Amino acid sequence: MNHRACSPHSRLRRARVLCGLALAMGLIGGCGLPTDDDVRVVDADRVPFGLLDAAPASPTSLMPGPLTDSFSAYFIRAGQLVAVAVEREPPIVPDVAVAELIAGPEAEAAARGLRTALVGERLIRSVTVSGGTAVVDLGEDFGALASREQLLGLGQLVMTLTTLRGVGSVDVRVLGKPAEIRVGDGSLEPGPVTRDDYRTLLAPA
Repeated sequence: MNHRACSPHSRLRRARVLCGLALAMGLIGGCGLPTDDDVRVVDADRVPFGLLDAAPASPTSLMPGPLTDSFSAYFIRAGQLVAVAVEREPPIVPDVAVAELIAGPEAEAAARGLRTALVGERLIRSVTVSGGTAVVDLGEDFGALASREQLLGLGQLVMTLTTLRGVGSVDVRVLGKPAEIRVGDGSLEPGPVTRDDYRTLLAPA
């Protein structure tokens, strides 16, 4: 066979290409990139500063529930209804609010002339909530109250109960039976009633 002789220029170009490849391989090797798939352990003193530091724990705060909750209890002064802020342990259910009205205002409020019309052990038999309406079953002692005291007592119940969460109206029963309710203007309503029906009884702000 007839082989073509390489010219000096061809040999020089080939030598330069081989040198370039060798240099490139040397640079890649110098980067320290592994050429296999094995997992390797790196000494701690060779890890860049800060990478081995433990990540700061995210602050965890346990938010306790409220120790007290509040509602407005309505008492009477000079024939009108006055709101008094009352704090009690949660949850504040209708029974708690009604018991507050029956117990009457605390000493400080009583010293300001506040009182309750709901005086008597058998005034209220039960209080339940259904569909956003508080159902108050009045006892036999309620009928023994004077007419004006009945009106103010109903105003106390309606205005107080509708300050509780989830209660928007009040329905009244007497000894378990449906009854008409006397509202602020003196008229009788079949119920349920709302705060608007007793706003005329409120003392001026």
